[in-house]
Amino acid sequence: VLQNVFPNPLSAFSFLVFVLCYPPCAAATACIRRETGSFRLTLAAYVGQLLLAWVVSMVMYQVGSLLG
Repeated sequence: VLQNVFPNPLSAFSFLVFVLCYPPCAAATACIRRETGSFRLTLAAYVGQLLLAWVVSMVMYQVGSLLG
């Protein structure tokens, strides 16, 4: 079944890296909101983590593709 979702181990590894880096659950995000007292800062932290996860997983996939 996973072979239908991930055609090769590199794509599965890239997905794993994304999952390890993406933003936390809603409860943790609510704690960030409460601690900072700012919706804009919370949104910036959430979007920043999402972009970081996407960039890191994309770089891992591209480097892995180049190395073979």
